[in-house]
Amino acid sequence: MPAPATNTASDMTDQLHSTDKSAAPAYAARIIGVEDVMADTRVLRVELEGRQRLKFTAGQYAHLRIGDLPSRPYSIASAPGEDYIEFHIRRGGAGGLSDTLVDDTKPGMPLILEGPFGSSFWRGGDRPMLALAGGLGIAPIKAIIEAHLAAAGSPPCHLYWGVRSEDQLYLDRYFRALAQKTARISYIPVISDTAAATPSLRSGFVTQALAEDFAHLGEFDIYMAGPPPMVAATLPALLDLGADQTRIFSDSWQPAPPPQPEQKA
Repeated sequence: MPAPATNTASDMTDQLHSTDKSAAPAYAARIIGVEDVMADTRVLRVELEGRQRLKFTAGQYAHLRIGDLPSRPYSIASAPGEDYIEFHIRRGGAGGLSDTLVDDTKPGMPLILEGPFGSSFWRGGDRPMLALAGGLGIAPIKAIIEAHLAAAGSPPCHLYWGVRSEDQLYLDRYFRALAQKTARISYIPVISDTAAATPSLRSGFVTQALAEDFAHLGEFDIYMAGPPPMVAATLPALLDLGADQTRIFSDSWQPAPPPQPEQKA
């Protein structure tokens, strides 16, 4: 289950930003769009029954459920106000819900959506924004960036997206087009497999790129999304660069522990 990684501000107590699964409503929904973006990853667009609008804040997540399969949490990749709710799903390989969503879904398929949840939501304000994504962590970061840029007079935003190889940059064209459209966002993809990186792309890790580009991060609101090891490794580097820990926001995805065998008396 996701757990707030850093910030404990009082606005997280609002029910809208709860992490308590029992506190959120469940909605009947259906899939209205399917897009294959990589061999193991799909973008799904979902609509609530009766074309209701889900009340959420950019950066939050929801639980999805189909049939008897256990529900799973997925980040919402669309900003509030869209006619659909977008999710980016990668095949897990264990035969669970993620595999079903990638391999077997089609438009019109019903599902149950519970949410929203999460405390790593966009705050707004007049502080410049630093958005850091690892792999599929780009999904909630996309929603946060869209909400940020839609706000009149919002300050600059810097996006760093770390992936293993260039072919995993499935939203590369989207963010490059966004950066050409407005000077308020800069987009820096970073490839960790240095042997696979092309000369036009930064190579190494996001933390290395940050240290090269910024001497001090104290003025930024920082949003992170990605695997727990990435979040854990990035936080100390941010603090070393003077980031304000109370302005770092992340929901770290924590897998459920495996069941333990019963102990014999």
